[in-house]
Amino acid sequence: MVEANTKISNNTQIGIEFVNSESGIMHYEGNIIRPPSEANSILLQVTVGCSRNKCTFCGTYAGERFRIKPDAIIMQDIEFAA
Repeated sequence: MVEANTKISNNTQIGIEFVNSESGIMHYEGNIIRPPSEANSILLQVTVGCSRNKCTFCGTYAGERFRIKPDAIIMQDIEFAA
């Protein structure tokens, strides 16, 4: 059984973690921004933060340094989603 733990703020989802007690978990970090209509879809998050992070109009990733997630975590998420 898959269960989603979600906090919703201003029609965006933040801090989502899909849990499956048999197969493991999807590893989501930071702000996850997507339309509510996609709330139950699985995302493959391979980066955290924003690669530009210099826009004066956007503070979404302020203080969050852009990085690529470790290969091992990405592969676990792919296996979970498959």
